Amino acid sequence: MNKYLRPPNNANKTNHLSSLCNCLRTSGSNCNFDNFVNENGVLGASTKGNHHSNPHDWNELGGVFYTISIILMFSGVIIVLMFRSIKRSKNHMEIDTLLETMRYREELDNNCRQKKRLKKAKNKVTAWLNKNNEKVWTSSAQITIRRSPTFTRQRRESHICVYSKIGYNGFAINVIKCANLLYGWYEFICPPLSVNVTAHIITISAISEVSMDYTLDLYLRQFWTDKRLAFRKYNSMNLTSLTVGFDMVKHLFVPDTFFPNEKKSFFHTTTSHNSFLRIDQDGNVIRSIRLTVTAFCPMNLRLFPLDTQSCPLEIESYGYSTQDIIYHWHEPNGTVFNTALSIDEDVNLAHFTIGDLTNIERTISLSTGEYSRLTAYFVFKRNIGFFLIQVYLPSSLIVVVSWISFWIQREAIQARITIGVTSVLTIVSTNSNTTSKVSYIRSLDIYLLVSFIFVFASLLEYAIIGYLMKKNKINAPKTSSAKSPTPNIQFYHLDETNHPQLMRANQPGTFVISKRSKKLKARNGTLTKHSDQDIPLLNLSPNHLTLITKTPHKRKSGFKPSDLDIISRVAFPLLVAAVASALDVDKEDGVVVLTEANFDDFIKENPLVLVEFYATFCGHCKSLAPEYAKASKLVKIPLAKVECTVEENLGKRFNIQGYPTIKLFNEKYTEPIDFDGTRDADGIVDWVNMKTDPDYKAPAEETVTLNGDNFDQYTGDKEIILVVFHAKWCGHCKNLMPELEKAAKVLKGDGIEIAKVDATEEKKLADQFNVKGFPTIKIMRNGRRFDYDGPREAQGIIKYMRDQAQPAAQEIKSVGEARKLFSKSDITIIGFFALEDGVQYNAFYEASEKMREQIKGIAFTTDLATMKHYSAQPGDIIIYYPSIFVSKYEKKQKVYNKNLATAEDLLAFWKDNSAPMVGQMTRANAAFAYSKFPLVVVYYNADFTPQYREGSQFWRKKVVEVANEYKDSKYRFAVADEEEFGKELAEVGLGDSGLEQNVIIFGFDGKKYPMDPNVYDGELDENLAQFMKDTNTGKVKAFVKSAPVPKSNNLAVKTVVASTFNKIVGDEKKDALIYLYAPWCGHCQKFEKPYSQLAEKLKKEQPNLVLGKMDATSNDPPLGFGVEGFPTIYFAPAGKKSEPIKYTGNRDLDDLVKFMKKHAVKSYQTKEEL
Repeated sequence: MNKYLRPPNNANKTNHLSSLCNCLRTSGSNCNFDNFVNENGVLGASTKGNHHSNPHDWNELGGVFYTISIILMFSGVIIVLMFRSIKRSKNHMEIDTLLETMRYREELDNNCRQKKRLKKAKNKVTAWLNKNNEKVWTSSAQITIRRSPTFTRQRRESHICVYSKIGYNGFAINVIKCANLLYGWYEFICPPLSVNVTAHIITISAISEVSMDYTLDLYLRQFWTDKRLAFRKYNSMNLTSLTVGFDMVKHLFVPDTFFPNEKKSFFHTTTSHNSFLRIDQDGNVIRSIRLTVTAFCPMNLRLFPLDTQSCPLEIESYGYSTQDIIYHWHEPNGTVFNTALSIDEDVNLAHFTIGDLTNIERTISLSTGEYSRLTAYFVFKRNIGFFLIQVYLPSSLIVVVSWISFWIQREAIQARITIGVTSVLTIVSTNSNTTSKVSYIRSLDIYLLVSFIFVFASLLEYAIIGYLMKKNKINAPKTSSAKSPTPNIQFYHLDETNHPQLMRANQPGTFVISKRSKKLKARNGTLTKHSDQDIPLLNLSPNHLTLITKTPHKRKSGFKPSDLDIISRVAFPLLVAAVASALDVDKEDGVVVLTEANFDDFIKENPLVLVEFYATFCGHCKSLAPEYAKASKLVKIPLAKVECTVEENLGKRFNIQGYPTIKLFNEKYTEPIDFDGTRDADGIVDWVNMKTDPDYKAPAEETVTLNGDNFDQYTGDKEIILVVFHAKWCGHCKNLMPELEKAAKVLKGDGIEIAKVDATEEKKLADQFNVKGFPTIKIMRNGRRFDYDGPREAQGIIKYMRDQAQPAAQEIKSVGEARKLFSKSDITIIGFFALEDGVQYNAFYEASEKMREQIKGIAFTTDLATMKHYSAQPGDIIIYYPSIFVSKYEKKQKVYNKNLATAEDLLAFWKDNSAPMVGQMTRANAAFAYSKFPLVVVYYNADFTPQYREGSQFWRKKVVEVANEYKDSKYRFAVADEEEFGKELAEVGLGDSGLEQNVIIFGFDGKKYPMDPNVYDGELDENLAQFMKDTNTGKVKAFVKSAPVPKSNNLAVKTVVASTFNKIVGDEKKDALIYLYAPWCGHCQKFEKPYSQLAEKLKKEQPNLVLGKMDATSNDPPLGFGVEGFPTIYFAPAGKKSEPIKYTGNRDLDDLVKFMKKHAVKSYQTKEEL
């Protein structure tokens, strides 16, 4: 078999081609494609070529003629088999067309050109297919380099796409199955990916407090780009995408996404596997799957059943770290987290209300590395209705029934005992039947416990009464047991209507009988029945009525059992109200939990309250929680917290933008005070005491206050000190001061001090240090000053200053130390001096301090042996280039030696010679080494680590040949990694150019000149050489980034974009004021309104004046309108448009008008002047 027409021997063809047969599903037809390819190899179009040729490959070449003879011998059989297969497909297929793309990829072979092999393969396959009425199209070989920490290889690609005229109606494309890389494809090899994710929740069920989990059914979609799957250049049928079935997904790379907090999950397979993968022609991949996941939810049930749970769903790569895969929530159309996470509107839960969905991105650190993790939070607010009816209402009624028992006569023993025991048993049963058995106390437990106490207290109260009654009976005086007739008692038959006063008589021993009841009623409790005949009728008027009574007994004074009932009737409801009031505010670890219902009342009741606004998903909030709880026990005022994911209205009310946010509510102020202390217990206590305690004394400041009298003396002998020039009215300075204080406390242990100078009082010092704005920060080293260019928060300041404390230029004491210093990827600068003193040494020291961030390999030596080894003379300052970037057309080093050199001279020399003829531009060195224009940058998969250096050097050497032709010109050349500078490529339209090497020229004028892939589609050396010639002759046009032209532009302030700049601002008949802004700039937003008001005013007053604005982040300003900060304002007078005048005053409108009047040509002129 001809080697050029089949995959290499080490390919597992059978397995791959069997997979292809599974993919090519044609109804009623057996797949013979596997045997066809294995036997004939007509679709294989690549060969394996290594840098070190395999002798066996050359032995195989000897069998070429034998292979051709075998092909001719079996060609007839093959054609017959193919026609039979096509015929069977025609009989059973309901589709019109079958398209299949096969790709074979191999390692790069630099020793031979594969185009010839491709051409031979194409000719042979074309000849064979033409006999069978087929067409074939093939591309030129391309280079693809993909990197991965686990595996990276450089591959030569060749593609042959075969499609047939099968069908009844010509070339109608009905079925697109897959793009299968049968050879050279490693499904476990991960190119560096950014995977975007969306999740749509279909159902949520089985939220379990017992097992602490919840179950949801969702559609999970993942978006990524894999350039290995791009087929735009090989898409002869203009297909938009290829759809891959589940059977083929296992042969392609897909992210190994899993759910870290998953307990169990499964894919849906009815009626087929609910999964598909779609690939567009640029290699953009969409994978969609439906699955059900049961995920762990760390529930806090302390407030149960008034609780709200925030349950996470975590998404992460199982095996690939952040070096391989980074996950993002999908952000379509520039929106942030708008549609990445959604839930079906029909999802309703019986016991919960679903709150807002929240999603975050973070990186977690494990022992095996750092991993990108997405987290979606589902907020479930428990519905109280069920518990209100089933628990709270019954238990409340039981407590009321217990209270009613106090009104039952104490003699009714059975009734009171029944009520008490039944109430106790009911409460105990209610408590035991509530869900979620946990080891800590819940809100419901407290309520039921209090109810139980009250019910049990009612039963206990009756037991006490019984005891007192028994005790009183035992202590009562004994009387004669002989019965004697009741003396002096007469019975009368009374008429109730005539003598109601007798019926209401309260005198002991008085007896009356009701006419209707015929029952004698006595106050002593004795009842005697009499007939009407035995009792005479008393007919006396109330005024003459007299009663015959026996002498009453005297009442016994003191506490009686009945008094306890009376007291309980009153005390019971009062105690219930008091306990209810005490339990109205929930606490967790001493911190009051506030909700929208109790927030205002609690703030009114407490004149001083410190409130933390937090979110359950916030990592900083979790770290703060124990410190905040600890502080609550150390301060005199209450500390409270609000969960903003639940209490959304409170978050909006106080404009909470981030978590945690802490505010102090003081009744003396209308607005709360923002917390700006340290987030630890001591910091919170100190801050609260400072704000609330009139006797509080603040600890001594760690920062040192300097003035004109002590500045030089204090800083002159310090090896390093940070000095901040500030102003009392400066808002940024006020925010910076607490951060400086925190940093000063830590840096004190490193021997690094921080000082501050009030520039409004020390104006001479401010002028001496050229202070133009606030805060201005300087680093002082033994009296020498350097600009501070680090962070402005405590941790960043600490790290930056510790780095700055290390010497920028390290001392070399031996040849061995010098050898260790040399960098393999960046320049190395060594100063050779006789002594650590002198003009050159001082200039070198100062220059190295200024370049410590840009150049890491700076050193000096006074060692004579080292000088001799490197053939250097005292005073030499030498730049050494990395050996991997030195070509045969240049020297390995550049020497500088001037006796009276200054730091500025050295910086200029280093900048001019900071890169070899063709070096590698990176993010780290671009601002310094490659800031001089014109600059020619070639972008490809440039990786000069030992494993991938050979392939990267192959292309760099081609660039060197072109660069050598322009070495006498001002052009500078560099190569760069297309992954690292992907954003820059995308900005000029080269993000998906299809070329493996892209080129951009950065011109003198600041414009970018991209190499058009539609014009330059040859080899790199040919493309680059022609592109340089066309650029020099003016044939190449600059790329101008421009936002779309607005549909309407009738406002007083004209909206300018790059494409309309010359038309509006460049109008020579009018003066123009152009305001360049950034949408995110706060100063720009404040300036927007007054600028619009000024434009409205001048619209009629000055018709020859145009006021415009342009978004400088979306448009490239023309030459002369450079932007160094926002906002930037230029005035372009008529007739002088090429010489715009930059406005440097403040943003006061009166000053701006004065500025325009001063430079106006057409506007602000009198009639005589016009």
